[in-house]
Amino acid sequence: EIPPLLTKDLETNKEQFPHNSNTNKFRKWWEKYGKSKNPIRESKVIANYAGTNLSPRHLINERAFVLHGAKQYLAWDKGRHEITLVISDWEEQLSTNLISRIDSSTHPFSKLVVMIPETASDFDIHSSLRINTSLPVLIERRSRPDYMDLCTAPIETEWFMMINSYHVLAPHVELLFTEDEKRKPVIPFVPADDLHCTTRHRCQKIHKASQIFAPENNMLVQDFDMLFRTEERDTFCLEWIQRSADQAELLPTTQISQEKPLGPTATSFVSYLLKKGIANNLYHFSDSTIFGARDNFQREYSEEEEMAAASGALLLSG
Repeated sequence: EIPPLLTKDLETNKEQFPHNSNTNKFRKWWEKYGKSKNPIRESKVIANYAGTNLSPRHLINERAFVLHGAKQYLAWDKGRHEITLVISDWEEQLSTNLISRIDSSTHPFSKLVVMIPETASDFDIHSSLRINTSLPVLIERRSRPDYMDLCTAPIETEWFMMINSYHVLAPHVELLFTEDEKRKPVIPFVPADDLHCTTRHRCQKIHKASQIFAPENNMLVQDFDMLFRTEERDTFCLEWIQRSADQAELLPTTQISQEKPLGPTATSFVSYLLKKGIANNLYHFSDSTIFGARDNFQREYSEEEEMAAASGALLLSG
């Protein structure tokens, strides 16, 4: 225990005291002495979770009395959060793979909406509906380009998430919520800074596009990490469509890009909420470069195959 007078002195004159890191020293001690018969042993009383977001599931088998650095959150509650999963699919009907395996995952979803090309046949639709799953499945032909699925997916629940058919669910889909009365969803983000974004073209493009709402936005949120609230999605999409139309009208014909438009993103959605002043009332944002993030979805097919399908080509490895 630190004597009270020294504690007060440390607080008053904290700028004068050195703060040298002993990490390397202790690491060498551990490598040299950290054997079962030596004086340094791993503590069974303190568990080091520094910089980790945890749900109650992660602590079921934890026996330590002290959890160092852990940020503990609540798990999803079906009684409070009814969530739809929207699956973007293309001609290959890969969503059937995801749907057929979804019941083997522990997840919070109560409905599935599959967005398919407008040209998809009735046979393809009926084949998808015959897949054995405990969840109700809605197959929706697109009325707009696929990059608009975020805005055009018909959602009846309060919340929804996005994924595409090139992924499957992780064994445990970990959605975290704050422990206060609001139970706000915890959303991981990456800072939009030189280290994490500005050297990557697509990242720069997404961040810049989001700033049409809140120029001060400095967060990048992955589309598949975002838990969208449907009411705010609807108002966001109306404004996004209007602003995109206004931007297009300002561009000379010679400057209109021939590459596929970016479309609305989770980052732009968050920027819109920041502009409205409600982002931090609805969500708790967690810096994934500090506290990490878990992948709720696992890639099943290569990124090359995904990009080919999105551009209209077929390139499946089988």
